[in-house]
Amino acid sequence: MIILTSIAIQVSASILALKLINLTGKSYSWFLISGALLLMSVRRIIPLHAFMKYNVPVNLPNEFIGLLLSILMLLGIWGIKAIFLERKHAEEMIKSMLTEKEMILKEVHHRLKNNMNTLISLLNLQSGTLSDQAAIQALEEAGARVRSMMLLYDQLNKSDSFLEASVRMHLSAVIDGIVASFAVEGNIRIEKQLEDFLLDTRRLQILGIIINELLTNSVKYAFRGRARGVLTISLFLEGNKVVLRVQDDGIGIPESIDFGHSTGLGLQLVQALAAQLDGSIRLERDTGTAVILEFAKQTEALV
Repeated sequence: MIILTSIAIQVSASILALKLINLTGKSYSWFLISGALLLMSVRRIIPLHAFMKYNVPVNLPNEFIGLLLSILMLLGIWGIKAIFLERKHAEEMIKSMLTEKEMILKEVHHRLKNNMNTLISLLNLQSGTLSDQAAIQALEEAGARVRSMMLLYDQLNKSDSFLEASVRMHLSAVIDGIVASFAVEGNIRIEKQLEDFLLDTRRLQILGIIINELLTNSVKYAFRGRARGVLTISLFLEGNKVVLRVQDDGIGIPESIDFGHSTGLGLQLVQALAAQLDGSIRLERDTGTAVILEFAKQTEALV
């Protein structure tokens, strides 16, 4: 009876070990354990067969110890199963919480986008009540800055990730929006040379505002008195460094104006935003005007 009980327990433990393959995925280990338990049950069959056919005495203490070991093995595997079931339940809970978090983030970004759209409408309405051209221009520029941020939220709503986004997709949309808002004439050619890579949304938003400022200044001032011109926006990776270059072949910026000596809000804002990226920014005046921004793609911490 002891031997039969041992055999039944060992076979049960072997079957339970095989069932754990689907739960844990460790097929090789559980196959070995299951095989070992089956061999143990075969070993029990040998003395059982000798006793039943040849009446060979059974070593009861040895078989009793074997029964206890079989029980311990079954209990151990059962306990492992409980641990993995609990772990699987915890993983499912985490996945459910992440899904809920993503839905909440989508809703937040959607509402932010709607609020920004409302803000742009309010700025447009306010500018329509003014007669001072400087005030109207200031409100229009504020609206353009908000619009460049809104584009990012619009793309995040369509994306699988809220942490990073495609540089080419986002900045290309920003550039197209600026060009459309200024109704750029056909004699000014806009060239986009944007390398595609992922960047965290915080710095991508800052880049969008910087490009909005630089492109707006170029469209408004670089081609005064010119029949045609070319405006090039290039962005590429140079090792771990992101390099943005906004260049025009226009009339050039006065020597008295640079990032250290400017009373205009645009250049001051660009300089402040470059500092937020821990980057460097400079002007070049070889052919027209070029603004070059450089910053590290990977940073230790983002705040």
